[in-house]
Amino acid sequence: MANPSAIGGDGTGSIVFELKLDTAARTITKVWAYKSSIANDVMGDVQRLDNGNTVIAYSSKGVLQEVDQDGTLLEEWTLDLGAVMGYIQKRKTLYGPPPR
Repeated sequence: MANPSAIGGDGTGSIVFELKLDTAARTITKVWAYKSSIANDVMGDVQRLDNGNTVIAYSSKGVLQEVDQDGTLLEEWTLDLGAVMGYIQKRKTLYGPPPR
């Protein structure tokens, strides 16, 4: 998990949280968190990959990142200046129905 003391909304970047909901106990537990230096105010998406890594879309900034479970940035893709994206879904193949 990323350093919990470094996680906080201070205007210097965007934060991704994975939360576990226990509806019976009415509790929420933070499982994982990641903070980037990209301040993305509107729209974004997150997907956990089969290998445990996470793909993060900063939609209005046109940036995708892949980070590992420890919060290490593995790859970053940036679209052309001014380009934005909607929501994302990583698929093993373009053929067949969506995985979910």
